[in-house]
Amino acid sequence: MIKLVKKIFVLSIIILVLSFSLIARAGKPTGISDDFPALMRGVRPLGMGNAFTAMPGTDAIAQFYNPAAINDYDDSGIIYSIGMPMIEYGDNFWGIIKDLFQLRDDLKGSASSSQKIDIFSAFTQSHLGEFNTFNTAMPMFHVRTKNYAGGLVVDSRFVISLRNQAFPNFDFKTSTSTGGIFGSAYSFFDDALQVGANLKVLYRMGLEQQVTTTDILVSNIKDLVGFGAWQKGIGAGVDVGSKYKLPILEDALAPTLSFTVQDIGNTRFTGDAPELPMSVTVGGGIFPEIGFVKLAVLADFRELNRGMAFLNKFHFGVEAKFPEVIKTNFSLRAGCNQGYPAAGLSAEWAPVTLNFAFYAEEAGMYDHSKATYRYATGLSFDF
Repeated sequence: MIKLVKKIFVLSIIILVLSFSLIARAGKPTGISDDFPALMRGVRPLGMGNAFTAMPGTDAIAQFYNPAAINDYDDSGIIYSIGMPMIEYGDNFWGIIKDLFQLRDDLKGSASSSQKIDIFSAFTQSHLGEFNTFNTAMPMFHVRTKNYAGGLVVDSRFVISLRNQAFPNFDFKTSTSTGGIFGSAYSFFDDALQVGANLKVLYRMGLEQQVTTTDILVSNIKDLVGFGAWQKGIGAGVDVGSKYKLPILEDALAPTLSFTVQDIGNTRFTGDAPELPMSVTVGGGIFPEIGFVKLAVLADFRELNRGMAFLNKFHFGVEAKFPEVIKTNFSLRAGCNQGYPAAGLSAEWAPVTLNFAFYAEEAGMYDHSKATYRYATGLSFDF
């Protein structure tokens, strides 16, 4: 019976992959890139350059990077997770939010079109070259056991970018996704190959808009980027993933290759809500132990289905887990995210885990043209 279920599971994944186009649609109203994964970026991965698809599944976030990790979950029982909101933000975010509200008030009080143009030009010039971001994500409830995992999530992302020196404008992109995710994974060939899939059912709302001088002359800021302008809809998407344990140096390094396709064919929504773009990733990792320290060395090559500079696709990271000290398990992380540095730290006191990360990400149109430095923190409870 178990063998039959596995065969049906693999056949279903193959059908899903073949049923959707593997070419992501191009063309967006702004130059703001998309984040990976499109749902539930984790603080732990961000601290190691956001390379994570080959990592064994030991926490709730693993399911969102590679559903094959569900097969790694403990088979001794069911684990329940509740997370506080993960918060990720850039250096200048709070300042520009304050200035946006001031811009709204100044434009409302202006008496002429020329005054509006001057006010808008002053705002864009004062923030020229900035890329501001704020993300928050929370697994409201997550349950996992061997072969199965799922839960309820909320994920919100906000970006405002002022990178065009030719004329006054700013790019605005925001999205909020909430809903459920269910995944399953199985192993084959004496556990050498793991294959998994996620089904996501989401309510999504958001907006991607470039605001220009012409826009502020005919509309107000609230009508352009306020909540009433956001597009809303319901949709369902599928992720698939696999991990293969290479039959060399298994005891010393446990080398693993990974492959994922997130949001197959682009996850689309009713009501013109912004879609979740497809992302194809290949990766790998080794997991040596040096003394009492457990290491994970990972690399991912992401967005392989898109025309991006090679460096922007590259993610690399190292995690070192140390033995328990005063009833606390510490982990240190470091990595390279699109050519920029990343670092992280976590402390675990069962059942609580606290994670921190500092990293930089590409905000420019080309590789290594402009870094945005960000901070992230998250708190989770496992029972």
